Amino acid sequence: CLFAIVSGFGLGAIGALIEVHDAAIRIIGGFVMLAFAIALWRPAPHLEPARPPAVRQRLALLGFWMAATNPATLLFFIGSFSAIGFVGLGHANAMERANAALLVLGVLFGSMLLWGVVTRIAQQLRGHVTDRHLHILNHATAVMLALFGLGAAIAGAAAF
Repeated sequence: CLFAIVSGFGLGAIGALIEVHDAAIRIIGGFVMLAFAIALWRPAPHLEPARPPAVRQRLALLGFWMAATNPATLLFFIGSFSAIGFVGLGHANAMERANAALLVLGVLFGSMLLWGVVTRIAQQLRGHVTDRHLHILNHATAVMLALFGLGAAIAGAAAF
């Protein structure tokens, strides 16, 4: 939702900034993704009982921070909005602000729906997933992150 706000209200300014620094953003984002891949590959996951509320809140903030600092997510939103050709978004007049607000609300409710479905699936799988399943999932995710990270870094280096 944060990226929808940035994209909806400041698409032109953000697009110009990214265009100027595209290669560096790709390289840095690629290395950040590689670091996450390494961090995900290394630990042996273990299912634990429910955590206390303070720990869950800290983990939720960490998840938000990871998503908010992911340049790939911002590039996805800006690229998607640009490709679709949204016009009339921004802050120049009341109509542009209303359109941008509707876009942000759409992304917010879409995200809420997605996470509601994901949470429901996780509840259904609880008790059926073993440590071995988590190990396989972590390694598969780490490989995908590493491949995307390498691709981003290589694309950024080629653009220099």
